[in-house]
Amino acid sequence: MKISLDEATQIYANYIFKQDIQKTRIKCILDVIYNDNYIFTDSPLNFNSKTGYNISGIWVNGYTGQIEKNLLIELKIPKKILL
Repeated sequence: MKISLDEATQIYANYIFKQDIQKTRIKCILDVIYNDNYIFTDSPLNFNSKTGYNISGIWVNGYTGQIEKNLLIELKIPKKILL
C-alpha cells in the first residue's frame, strides 16, 4: 500500500474532526487491515460464532486515502481448519 499506517491514522483523525468540530480528542482504533483498506472503529470487533466477524467503521483506502464510512463485511471463520 502507498499510504502508511501513520498517514491513514491522520486521514481518519482529520475526517472525524471535520465531522464533529466540538471534539478535542479522539481514540484511533485500527481494527483490521482488510484487502487494501485500513478499518478504524470506535468499538472492538463484533464476533458472532455463527457468522464470524462483523467489521464496520471508517475505511481508509491504502492506495488512494479515500474515506468510506460504515461499510460492513462479514468475515467467515471456517469451521474446520486444515493444517
